[in-house]
Amino acid sequence: MKKIDYFVTILVHFYTNLINNKYMKIHLRDSEERRHYLVRRLDTIDTKIDTFYTGTFKALENKDLNPHKHSFLEIMFIDSGQGTIEIEKKNYKASKDDIVIYLPNHMHKEYSDKNTVMHAYFFGVKYTHSLKNMFESCNPPFVFGSGRYSSLFLKLFKTLINESKGDIVAYSDKITNCIVKTIILKILQISSKNKEAAKSNKFIKEIQNYLDNHYLEDIKLDEYYDSLPFSKYYIARLFKTCMGVTPVNYIISKRIDSARELLINSDKKIKDICNEVGYKDIYYFTKVFKKEIGVSPSEYRKHRI
Repeated sequence: MKKIDYFVTILVHFYTNLINNKYMKIHLRDSEERRHYLVRRLDTIDTKIDTFYTGTFKALENKDLNPHKHSFLEIMFIDSGQGTIEIEKKNYKASKDDIVIYLPNHMHKEYSDKNTVMHAYFFGVKYTHSLKNMFESCNPPFVFGSGRYSSLFLKLFKTLINESKGDIVAYSDKITNCIVKTIILKILQISSKNKEAAKSNKFIKEIQNYLDNHYLEDIKLDEYYDSLPFSKYYIARLFKTCMGVTPVNYIISKRIDSARELLINSDKKIKDICNEVGYKDIYYFTKVFKKEIGVSPSEYRKHRI
C-alpha cells in the first residue's frame, strides 16, 4: 500500500509540473500589453544578514579624535558635506554620495572639513564567513563614489532608517535585513562591474599598445586576433566601447595622422609617404585620406604650406 501511495505521489507531482510548465509558457508570452524579463540564476555566493543597528551621523571637525574598531562590518552613505575618512592610518577624502566601508578590526575615524558638516547614514552587520567571502571576491574599495546609483542608495538608506527607528511591528526586522542585504549586494555588484571594466581596459590597453607599435606595418589583424583569447568580433566591439573606434579605424587614424605630419613637415613624394605610413597602393591611400580629411593628400599639402 505504501509503495502504491509513493508512486501515486510521484505521478501527481510529475503531471502537476507538466501542467504548470505548460501554463507558465503560455503566461510568459510577450504581447503589446505585457513584457516579461526572466530572472537568470547565477552561481554567486549568498548569505543570511543579521543587522545589529542603523543610525545617522554628523562628523565633527576634530582631527584629534581617537580612532576605534569593531568586530562587525559597518557601512556608511554620506548624504551631505565632505571630510576625511581615516582607515588603518590612511586618509581618504570623502564627500556627498560616497560609500564608506569599515571592515572588522580596521581602526577608523572620520572628521568634517572646515565650514562644512559631513552627514551620513550607516548600519552595522554581523560579518559572517559567507559575507567575508563575498567581500574578498569583489574587494570593494574602502571609500568610493556611488555615481549613478546615488539616488538609489539614498532611498535605501533613508528607508532603512525609517523602518528601524519606528515602532516595533511584525516583519520590521526582516524588512531591515532585506534592505541591508540589498545595499550590500549592490555595492558588491558595482565593485564586480568595476573589476571587469578594469580587466577590459587593461586588455584593450595591450591591444592599443600593439597597434601603436605596428600600425606602420602591414598588420594582419585576423592573425593577431588568433593569438588572443577572444573572438575578433568581441575584441572589435570591446575596443570600440573603450576607445570609440574599431581597431581598423584606429589604425587608419594613426596612419593618416602620420601622413599629415609628413605632408606638412617634409618634401617627400606622396607615393613615398603612402608606403611609409603602411599603404602599398597610392590610389587606395588617396581615397582613405580624402575620406578622413576631406581633401586629397596633394590638396592638403598645397593648402597647409
